[in-house]
Amino acid sequence: MKRGFTLIELLVVVAIIGVLASIVLVSLSSAKTKGHDANRISAMEEMGKAISLADTGAPAPFQGCSGATGSGSGQVVNVMTCTGPSPIDFRTYIDPGVGGSAALCTNASNEPCQYSVASANPTTESYQICSYLEYATGSLSAGLVHISNTSGGSVLQGCN
Repeated sequence: MKRGFTLIELLVVVAIIGVLASIVLVSLSSAKTKGHDANRISAMEEMGKAISLADTGAPAPFQGCSGATGSGSGQVVNVMTCTGPSPIDFRTYIDPGVGGSAALCTNASNEPCQYSVASANPTTESYQICSYLEYATGSLSAGLVHISNTSGGSVLQGCN
């Protein structure tokens, strides 16, 4: 007599496979977000190095920056609009998790946002570039982070 699987046994196996698949999908989503955070930190460090190389000793203004939003100390500019100082072209820096059309990072941001320069008139000797991390990474906790002319090339917590 041939004995096959019963319907109940097949349904149990399918349910177990479904649970395992959902666990894998959740972990992949987390890995993707952590990858975006690593990319954000790397891009900010790269921008800081490029600005340091362009600094000739006299404050060189970022060129082409437009679209300032906010006012006073809360004013920010989209990094993607800045084209200099030469040879820097910030238009290639797009936040990996939000694309180019997302809101700009401000000191009140509480979700991923587009890289922004916290100044209407940034120079190589006076700038702060902000972003948002979704997970804690190394010594940085989730939330706003920045790199500036005073950070020594390191990404630091917060954004003014």
